[in-house]
Amino acid sequence: MIILGCRGHYAAIGGVENSIRHLVCEAQNRGVGTLVVCHEALEGEPLDAAAMSLPDSVEAMTYPDDAFCALLVRLIFLPRGGKNLSALYGQLYRRCPDAQVIVRHHAHVLAAHSAGFRDIRYLVPSLTAIQLAAELSGRGWFARMKILIHIAIDGWAQRRALRLAKLFVFSAILEGQIGEALGHVWRKKAVTSVKPGIDASRFSPATRSDKSALREALGLPLNGCCLLFVGRFSQGKGIDHLLNALVHLPGHYFAILVGDGEHEAMLRAQAAALGIQSRLVFAGSTSRVEDYYRAADVFVNPTLSEGFGQTFLEAAACGLRAVAFHRSTGVVTATHTLGLESWIDYAMVLNAESLAATIACAVTKVSVETGHNMAECTHNNYQWSRLLDQLMH
Repeated sequence: MIILGCRGHYAAIGGVENSIRHLVCEAQNRGVGTLVVCHEALEGEPLDAAAMSLPDSVEAMTYPDDAFCALLVRLIFLPRGGKNLSALYGQLYRRCPDAQVIVRHHAHVLAAHSAGFRDIRYLVPSLTAIQLAAELSGRGWFARMKILIHIAIDGWAQRRALRLAKLFVFSAILEGQIGEALGHVWRKKAVTSVKPGIDASRFSPATRSDKSALREALGLPLNGCCLLFVGRFSQGKGIDHLLNALVHLPGHYFAILVGDGEHEAMLRAQAAALGIQSRLVFAGSTSRVEDYYRAADVFVNPTLSEGFGQTFLEAAACGLRAVAFHRSTGVVTATHTLGLESWIDYAMVLNAESLAATIACAVTKVSVETGHNMAECTHNNYQWSRLLDQLMH
């Protein structure tokens, strides 16, 4: 029996939840008993309708948020992962004390450990403190104070979880960050590097006719050069650099932004100020993100901080060249460790002009043949079945 745990609802649209769904499928293919522990769906949260139904043999247990608990109660239960989550894992421990627990959020590590589980594998998505620190720039004092408090509380909880579980990461950068976070005594704690998977049935290159049909179905311009960004609209994603870069590119270039987040209003205002609204498509969150990859010409991810980069793999699996900032510019990302160096073009200066020039260069290298080679290589190197093997053994 394995227990798979994640912070969001299992049908939520996101990389972490997507990984849980694929691990469920792989476990079922092997006849391994599987139980999913996840948060209740939040009001207004976008869900993948196709993922709402789990296999009949898989049980899902959800828990409500602790937000309505008194502050003192929330602080008391913080070392145990939260009042509701720790109670749920307590029930599970009484049912199946020998289960193997594989989780993607530190609260699940704390809750499972407090319940009595000891075989806990934590596939770390990122370090909360680093992720939140990237959001401090440009904030007012009150917003900065809230983020700093969040960093202090969640950072402490995650460091505790890192010490309690067997650790797995997708990149050497994240492994190094974990060593720094744990401090001198725990710095040499074993961390296993693994690779995620990619679903070849969803992410594959499109023919020219398929690309045209997809653009028409999605309401995108049929002509012109289509640039694609996929991710959360947050400060650390560097989307403002992409918008500024559009100004330096010919008028037939347009960009699609797939995702959502607290910075959407700011991005819309920036687009209006730059006069590029007609060259920008806000597509929102979607469970059919592969349609946008297959409709695009070049993938652009100008992120400033990234623990891994699943979107680069999805783009490569669809045969897209990618553009990003080079690590020499000061960005802290794992892009260079993905094994996709020959298909990623790097901007060597952290500004819009350099990004625009690199995008224009990437467009000249686009070809059907190289796209198919890239996709085949990605499908072979990144497999969910291989990840489950590594997590279970």
